[in-house]
Amino acid sequence: MAITVQHTRKRVSPLGTASSAPRDFTVSGLDEEGEEGTLLGTFTYAVQKELTQTFPLQNGIPGAFRFLKLVIESNWGKPGYTCIYQVQVRGKIV
Repeated sequence: MAITVQHTRKRVSPLGTASSAPRDFTVSGLDEEGEEGTLLGTFTYAVQKELTQTFPLQNGIPGAFRFLKLVIESNWGKPGYTCIYQVQVRGKIV
């Protein structure tokens, strides 16, 4: 199982920079809304790499989850908000 995150190109960004791109983020699996969940991984989106980046989730996931929670811990310098163009979850249906 993996999660793919994509940010827009600098030249088409309203700011002309990647400062609003996510930097550090976590992914957790939840069975019910509002619960703490199971941490599936902590990752860093690198703006100097490809726009679309795929991050494998931890091995040994204990079954399927009803929800996935994406928490953005930091971005590349834009105060106030973080932009994410696209998020995809990759895996097999259980």
